[in-house]
Amino acid sequence: MAVCTRSLGIYAGIVAGCVATGLDWFGGRAVFWATAALVGSLGANGVDFVLEQLDVYSNLLYLRFALGLGLGFALAWFVFARLSTRRVKS
Repeated sequence: MAVCTRSLGIYAGIVAGCVATGLDWFGGRAVFWATAALVGSLGANGVDFVLEQLDVYSNLLYLRFALGLGLGFALAWFVFARLSTRRVKS
């Protein structure tokens, strides 16, 4: 099965994001920092996309992996941080 480098980075980032959420480094501010990480990662991927479409540069293999890793990490961290702060109705 062929997997693109960015996808491989996203998968690895999701695993790392799940581990980071379990460590609970940021306590009550986890949702804020996870949102900031997600917005930053989406912005970095957006800039990469635009610069590649404008032929400013050709995307490099390690850069695709790093951007995917950041996106996967931020996405998993955001989802699990939001789920961990939900209140259960009794």
